[in-house]
Amino acid sequence: RAGIAAKIDLQRLQAQQASAEAEVLSAKNGVKLAKQALNLALARPIETEFDVAEVSDDVSIRGEYERLIEAAEVIRPEVRSLQSN
Repeated sequence: RAGIAAKIDLQRLQAQQASAEAEVLSAKNGVKLAKQALNLALARPIETEFDVAEVSDDVSIRGEYERLIEAAEVIRPEVRSLQSN
């Protein structure tokens, strides 16, 4: 009985390992597809390789961001349309 239980445990663990390896492969494919979609959105060849990097939250960018938002609220065609209606 102990030998049969050990074989069943071994087969269960092998199935879990195969499942985990499939999930890793699926995740890698997802990353590749996401990078290709980004390349497509940026009008670059989809095969272009790049590494992602975390963007720092810089205070100097915030000031520029707020200024751009204020400018967009004035010059966007949607805003002008709403103001005239």
